[in-house]
Amino acid sequence: MEYTIGTPEGGTSGPIVVARSEDTPGCTASDYDGLPVDGAIVLVDRGSCPFGGKQAVAAQRGAVALIVANNEDGEEIPGGTLGETTDVKIPVISVTKAAGEQLRREPGARAEINLNAGVRIERTRNVIAQTKTGSTADVVMVGAHLDSVPEGPGINDNGSGVAAVLETALQLGSSPQVNNAVRFGFWGAEETGLLGSNDYLGSLDIEALRDIALYLNFDMVGSPNPGYFTYDGDQSATPDPRRGVPRVPEGSAGIERTLEGLSIVVTGSLTGYSRDEAKALMESECVAQVRQSTGEQGEITVGDPRSVYTWASGFLDGSQPSAQPVDTGDWAATVSSGGKPVGLLEVVHDKGHATCTPVFDDDLATDVDQMGEAHLVHDRNANAWYSLSGTTVTAMGEAATRRLAGPIELRDYGEILRERAGSKPKTSTAQGEERSTTGGWAIWGPVLAVVVVGVITVIITVRHERKVTAPLRQARNRADMAERADRLSRDESDTQGAAVRRGIPRAAIDLSLLGDGVEDDADATAGETLGDTIPESRVNLPRDPRA
Repeated sequence: MEYTIGTPEGGTSGPIVVARSEDTPGCTASDYDGLPVDGAIVLVDRGSCPFGGKQAVAAQRGAVALIVANNEDGEEIPGGTLGETTDVKIPVISVTKAAGEQLRREPGARAEINLNAGVRIERTRNVIAQTKTGSTADVVMVGAHLDSVPEGPGINDNGSGVAAVLETALQLGSSPQVNNAVRFGFWGAEETGLLGSNDYLGSLDIEALRDIALYLNFDMVGSPNPGYFTYDGDQSATPDPRRGVPRVPEGSAGIERTLEGLSIVVTGSLTGYSRDEAKALMESECVAQVRQSTGEQGEITVGDPRSVYTWASGFLDGSQPSAQPVDTGDWAATVSSGGKPVGLLEVVHDKGHATCTPVFDDDLATDVDQMGEAHLVHDRNANAWYSLSGTTVTAMGEAATRRLAGPIELRDYGEILRERAGSKPKTSTAQGEERSTTGGWAIWGPVLAVVVVGVITVIITVRHERKVTAPLRQARNRADMAERADRLSRDESDTQGAAVRRGIPRAAIDLSLLGDGVEDDADATAGETLGDTIPESRVNLPRDPRA
């Protein structure tokens, strides 16, 4: 039981007195009426009122110690505390429900308690450093905690995070050429309740808090299976009823969208792995990332993996305009949360490791489920997905549909890609025209034919541009106009809300690279960034996001 006191040297002894089992066990002095509590060790059930209150009532009636028995099967009471401000009068311990039932069968039996416990106050410190250059109105802040836990691998948790941040600071130098100032925070007493970072926040006034554009946290970066995590910046997840509705700084949603596509690296050699092995990997390693990103606690299902193809090099450079895509050896599968499609998981193997990249696009997931036997093509240069059925290319998902308005022939789409890249089709010498030494039409006939074909090609290309590419450009123009209008709207909203700003970092996210540690994952990510401990504000995104 945390924040209790210990027994005197030699322990504390007395007869066991069992408090009445009722709706409020040990919560009021009347619960002990008629019981010989004075000088006794009291056994009381958990429930109804705080442990500190049970302790106060038992001490008032003369008890020398208190035993709190769990009211649920299983282990001892997890995380039991008397409260930091409770005036603890007697030693308090907790036992399992089974142990409590055993003691209950022996009322009056003499018991002895030896408890070495107490509260020790120690002073810790944070270390803060900042570049001499860059705007101090949009500070990019990175940090890591300095302490560890006795049962944990301190060299990783969090020696690795501290080393990474420190080396970054050393490489950057004191006066780097940056637009925004970079601040480095090394936190003390993180493992005991984020004490260091909370104290730092409390030392900043409203303007200083407002000047922090974002915070990046680094934890356990030495793990073999790191992951990149963000807090629920867009508030799409169901709030934890134990913590209420979180207060999220403005700008967090945009940063979450930016970082959603980052990969998590998982262990295991996947050279020549099968479809079944790929699915097993997705279900065992990749689903955790989906759950972390969506906040979904229910069932998450992974569809049947498909082979992932990519455009052939001859198709891209025009030397083989009808070349079919090539199999990459990688796999992709749709993922659903609560029965609804949320995106796609792609597993890529490289040098004995697998990288699982979730793409959170429900339209993409729906399109993949409905594509039938077509090839699934990933254009990694554009991070866009397509289906190829025969010679027909169809865009799938948000990124691809922004580039391609509708189904198109493979050769025509190749022309569009090369036009965007500014490249010309290559012609091999084997495919060149034979030169004739006979003169006349043997020479000029093919030349004239080439000219005619060229003219026709120009006409077709112009018509094709008007039919396919022009609508796409019009759509992009409309999207750009909408984006500019949205920005203006946000700026206006921010101006109107300036009077009610209370000041917090514009976005607090967690890039903890959590791995094989002893900490519980849910608790490990439940409060390691500044965003969990600060009030809501209405602050704009950084004027210039570049550090």
